[in-house]
Amino acid sequence: MSIRPSLRDATYKGVTHALVAVSICASTTASNAGNSTQNEVVLAFPNERGYGNISKVTRVNELETNAKRIPLGEAKGTIKLPPGTIVFYEPGPKFFQYPQMIKKLAPNSIQYIKLQFTAMDDGEEKMSDSAIGYLPHLKSLQAATFDKSDTTDEGISKLAGMPNLRAVSATESMVNGACLKSLASCPKLLMVRFGAIQINNDSLSYLKDFKSLRRLVLSRSGLNSRGIQNISMCQSVRELDISNNPKISDADVPKIRSLKKLEYVNLRCTAVTISGVKALTAGSNVRVIMPKMFSQYTKVEQDEIKRMKSNVRFDLDHIQFDPDYKTIFGTINRK
Repeated sequence: MSIRPSLRDATYKGVTHALVAVSICASTTASNAGNSTQNEVVLAFPNERGYGNISKVTRVNELETNAKRIPLGEAKGTIKLPPGTIVFYEPGPKFFQYPQMIKKLAPNSIQYIKLQFTAMDDGEEKMSDSAIGYLPHLKSLQAATFDKSDTTDEGISKLAGMPNLRAVSATESMVNGACLKSLASCPKLLMVRFGAIQINNDSLSYLKDFKSLRRLVLSRSGLNSRGIQNISMCQSVRELDISNNPKISDADVPKIRSLKKLEYVNLRCTAVTISGVKALTAGSNVRVIMPKMFSQYTKVEQDEIKRMKSNVRFDLDHIQFDPDYKTIFGTINRK
């Protein structure tokens, strides 16, 4: 069973966009095992243009909010797909005007959503947050991305208690961390990424209520020692990215080291010195992205680094992560 031919070449480009990964699940329970339409999923989109495009997901990463995909066509009218298909849905502007359309999809049909909206005038300022208010209908939602959008803490807080949510990303958004209080009620949350924002360091105190969080990204967020203290209360964290936060120094290393399950920490563009890195890695297998490029250290410092353990790395921008995210480190390509 396949998508209608009329959808194959349809495209849409607009100022606003969003990506939704739809996991195709059973919409009905067929009593006849020989029925060819058993477990078929029907996606009922409005029969007009402007609601975006859909794509087929080819690879899923449990610690990420994105996935590789193959374009299928335009999201318009009734679309029938075989069971087991995972689909990205890329809404156009009309989705934000009529987000209620989500309720026409089965509650167990969507696993991934990447929602992006940038207001062009004052009347559109709350459209992103308003659209998020309809997402709790999607009980099987596992990952949500709000990068490069007007999304605020008020919007993300509407995800409170979602039973299967495991990853949330809101880089370059209007989030400051207050939504963590609500996200703490999501029992399966594994990853939170709030990069390139201005974090409220006090809001990080809610991290102590996260029981399953494994990956935390707060790159370029104005993080300070108070924030590190709050992070240290979340003992489930294994992967920590606090890069591009120049207020982080050697004084914060003991708190970072107190994270007993920590496997990886990105210290790029922080004020942590070689002495701090040595203190962090002593007697442990924590993998560290160094604060500076190797060439930026003096010859004496370079010799000292060479004597350190092999779990020290440089140049995060060029690390190639393995597809299944079995390890945070892969081949490092240098210019």
